[in-house]
Amino acid sequence: MTIGAQVFVERHGDDDAGPVLLLLHGLGATGGVWSGFVDVVGVEWPGPVLVVDLPGHGRSAGLPRYSFG
Repeated sequence: MTIGAQVFVERHGDDDAGPVLLLLHGLGATGGVWSGFVDVVGVEWPGPVLVVDLPGHGRSAGLPRYSFG
């Protein structure tokens, strides 16, 4: 599905073979809320850790419109 916005994803860890841990922030926040958590869990997680700025937040482009529907 194309949503029409570029989404910023920050990748931590070097191992492509393990499970991916995807961290999403809440409404009005950015991926930066996970920085302390990534510092702790990132060294122990067996795969890549992805931190996303959802559309219209942080370093991601906004969408033409938003809806809670």
